[in-house]
Amino acid sequence: YLLYPATQWLVVDDFHPVAFATPLLLACVWLLDTGRLMPFALCAALACTTKEHVGLAVAMLGVWFAVSHGRRLAGAVIAAAGVGVAMVATQVIVPHFSPGGGSPFEGRYRAVGSTPGGMAKTLVTDPGAFLDALFEGRDARYLAALLLPLLCLSLLAPALAAVALPELLLNVLSSTTTQSSVHFHYTATITAALVAAAVVGTGRLRRLP
Repeated sequence: YLLYPATQWLVVDDFHPVAFATPLLLACVWLLDTGRLMPFALCAALACTTKEHVGLAVAMLGVWFAVSHGRRLAGAVIAAAGVGVAMVATQVIVPHFSPGGGSPFEGRYRAVGSTPGGMAKTLVTDPGAFLDALFEGRDARYLAALLLPLLCLSLLAPALAAVALPELLLNVLSSTTTQSSVHFHYTATITAALVAAAVVGTGRLRRLP
């Protein structure tokens, strides 16, 4: 984990509060895996204060908890709470403190609709715009830089690796090239998910006959 390139660049890059989300989300995985929901809630709440999208990663942890541990009600509550926090952060808090209202990052997603509502409309009316954004050459290199240092072991635990999807999609859909690079801070929740999934995946690999 400490030698993972994305982890190293996360702390070498200019300081960003979202760097704290990585160890907090790793703690969340450990606490959920051992069924300690109250300490998990504390770590998840702290993680959500580091950046507006982290609630989506917490929501995906709820989905993972429901799928892998059979705790459907608890998982659904976690997922709903994570989505709710992210919605409040992106639709209320960030616009309130932005000089012109709205999000200062909307321009990065102009090709796919800018806002969540615009993206949903684009997905229906022009899905090709999403495909163009998702399959750029730099995105393939980005995925390789994330997965290969972990020997792709994260893919052996797909439900846990899926926790990385919200930030991964935000990065590959963005027109800002720094977001699809491991040299910047845009991998905080991805790192936590892929490293945790690599640990679980390695355990599964060892149990193979």
